[in-house]
Amino acid sequence: MQRLTLVLTRIPDDADDVESLLNAFNGEILSVLDEQAPVAPRTKRRYREPWITRDLCTKRRERDRLYKEARHTRCPVLLSEFRLLSKQLRVDCTRAREDYFSRRLDGTGGQSAQWRTLREMGLLAAKNRDRSPLHTFEAQELMEHYSAITCRHPSCTDEELAAVIETPTLHDAQPFAFRHVDGGEALNFTSSTCALFADDLQCYRSDRRGRLADVIEALNRDAASILDWAAASGLTVNAAKTKTILLGSIQQLMRIDKTSLPPLRVSDAVIPLRSSVNDLGVTLSENLTWNEHVSRLCSSVHGVLDRLRYSGF
Repeated sequence: MQRLTLVLTRIPDDADDVESLLNAFNGEILSVLDEQAPVAPRTKRRYREPWITRDLCTKRRERDRLYKEARHTRCPVLLSEFRLLSKQLRVDCTRAREDYFSRRLDGTGGQSAQWRTLREMGLLAAKNRDRSPLHTFEAQELMEHYSAITCRHPSCTDEELAAVIETPTLHDAQPFAFRHVDGGEALNFTSSTCALFADDLQCYRSDRRGRLADVIEALNRDAASILDWAAASGLTVNAAKTKTILLGSIQQLMRIDKTSLPPLRVSDAVIPLRSSVNDLGVTLSENLTWNEHVSRLCSSVHGVLDRLRYSGF
């Protein structure tokens, strides 16, 4: 620090412009820092290719020699020899590379170990996206692998598929009858304010705090009417996906004893009250604040940025 302070005193004050002062400042600072951390050039080395043998290196040198002579003498014969040798060298390098990968993969046990070996060799890294696993595995082998890990049962062989087709059915299936069903019909059987988004039905009721029991009773009647209409139309209501929430201010919610409220039932299933629900991508909290929604958005954004960071972008 003392030397840096001394350097600052050596910078002339009578410089013509700011650029001169900046250049003088940078020069003095670098002269001091070079003693502790000198600036040294770094040589960028080529990616190591362990499958290149001595014979291939000899052929590479011969190829380079032919290119220099052909360029210097402009001889068409040497140029033709250079092209033939380059073509053969590319074929030999590709074959040596495939043999090297095959030997490494043959020594691994199991599919997970093979994929780990591929990552170690750089075939699946983000910076090597142009290197496809199809260079090492056959397309059918890759499809069988992904089918095996994404399905509960591996894909059927041709013999198994033929056996399934030839197996006679135990009974004749009844013909399927199509009938036009309009989801808007469900809105005619409820006394609540309803909104229909595709196959998602939302029912809303508002009232005073002292009439919550009557509100829940009315919702139970609406749910029963919707169940009857769905059964008559050949449809089903998924009670497991049904959610209920009590919306209000923090002061009003503090004055409500949720344990004393009657249950809300859908198809004999009790639907518990939730503190938050996901409505078309928006998180609604019972106290009408945006804290949980903003928290989930931030978590999602951080997750995407983290994946982009480690994917090499």
